Amino acid sequence: MRNYLKFHGVNIENANGLPSFTLSPEAKMAAMPDGFWNFLIDPDEVNATDREILQRVTGKILPSQIDDDIPLSTFPNGATAFDPSSSSNFAALGDVDIRSDAWTVFAVFQAVDNTVISDIINAADGVTEQDGVALRISIAATGSDINVYEEAGRDTGTPIRLEYTGNFRDRNAPALVMVTFSTQRGLSIWDNGVDVAQNTSDTRPLTANRLAGEWQVPRAARDRMGLTGQINADLSLDRNAAFRRMIERHCREKYDISAIPE
Repeated sequence: MRNYLKFHGVNIENANGLPSFTLSPEAKMAAMPDGFWNFLIDPDEVNATDREILQRVTGKILPSQIDDDIPLSTFPNGATAFDPSSSSNFAALGDVDIRSDAWTVFAVFQAVDNTVISDIINAADGVTEQDGVALRISIAATGSDINVYEEAGRDTGTPIRLEYTGNFRDRNAPALVMVTFSTQRGLSIWDNGVDVAQNTSDTRPLTANRLAGEWQVPRAARDRMGLTGQINADLSLDRNAAFRRMIERHCREKYDISAIPE
């Protein structure tokens, strides 16, 4: 490994003769303070037939929690996608603890099914669904809404902390959805880089199903999914805005995501 130190505003004589390098968008996205990145999966980094998923932050190989070949297809621009269905699905068990008082979850997805709720993140299937505030973010069965639920599990009637109607099913294109939280600012939902829904009065930290082995990505999903990650920081805060924009820029380039459709 080579370490580089970057200087700003320094003029070096005959610098044109020095070696240079350019950071890829993905490398720029990774350049966050220590402890921010917590979990990241990418359909480009799986072994579909052996049901193995690379957790790109820890470097661990996570076996899919479902005994199917990992279903893959492509987004409209040709980028690889997870493509779960009722007959073939996948799930990566969280191998790290989620910070209780500040977190961000993001996912690239394309709504293609309107028969069942798709959980981007939820309590792991088969583990005890603990009482308390958990992290469950779902795409509604209509493919239109993003819901941030209060409790783990998949029971109907679960209280919703924040919701946003984005008409994702009608777009026929991938979207980048990000949900941010901190006890300082509350909840926000971001659609393709725009802060579209807020609940600043709900500042309750996570108290349930947030430890390693207690949560998974996704759960009972039916919609096409791309890069999906969790960060132990609130990227809606002004001091973290540059890191949020790096993720947005990379996902836009990788999946050809444009602005929110009118």
